[in-house]
Amino acid sequence: MKKTLTMICFVILSFVCTVNVKADVKITINKATQLVQVTDGENVLRCFPCSTGKNNCTPRGNFKTSDYYRQWHALYKGKFAYGAIRFYKNVLIHSVPYTKQSLNCLELEEFNKLGSEASMGCVRVSGSDMTWLLNNTKPGDKVVVIDDPGLEWVSDHKIPLTRGTGLGSDPTLK
Repeated sequence: MKKTLTMICFVILSFVCTVNVKADVKITINKATQLVQVTDGENVLRCFPCSTGKNNCTPRGNFKTSDYYRQWHALYKGKFAYGAIRFYKNVLIHSVPYTKQSLNCLELEEFNKLGSEASMGCVRVSGSDMTWLLNNTKPGDKVVVIDDPGLEWVSDHKIPLTRGTGLGSDPTLK
């Protein structure tokens, strides 16, 4: 009886643990074009604009995702990201910064910089793209940071510019 119960638990746990396994993906960040492309080997899953570090401070190379922050994550000088993924030391892929832990406190000027260098070294993306990355990648996935102006990727979508400056909400989040 004990052996049968152990076997049943093993079968149930094996099923539960394999249901949500995601395929390995590669996140390629091109500093020259300020675009992120996510692939699963042969297929492009998503391509979108980003902002890498000013003055070439985002490191180039091959990395792996590690820590996942699915809610608010403290950044620097009292700023916050709504979602972040660590891929190298203190370097993250994260949402455009917010001044408070509130979806109405997005820094609009920083959001409008998507597609150009703007950060202190991290890789900024829109809220909808950050949510997509959190839901479709996993710890251990490859991150490759390159600087190749010759690559002609096409973004899946345009990032709408926000009006004015100050604080507001991310137009890509519904």
